[in-house]
Amino acid sequence: RLLKGVGREYNVAWLWRESLKWHPDRWVKFLADDFIEGKRVVTEIFVIMKELAEEMREQEGVEREKK
Repeated sequence: RLLKGVGREYNVAWLWRESLKWHPDRWVKFLADDFIEGKRVVTEIFVIMKELAEEMREQEGVEREKK
């Protein structure tokens, strides 16, 4: 378990889904070309969420399903 809150446990699957919500490609249409700071923040959030999911996966010994 990574975090526990409001009656819901956060796990690898949840972290992975959340990281996809912050994928930079998803935000291209929302951010103006000159809004560099926004792109940087979105990319950082994506990387952090992805790294948390990978770290948790390694700790639990869970392998991501290959599609």
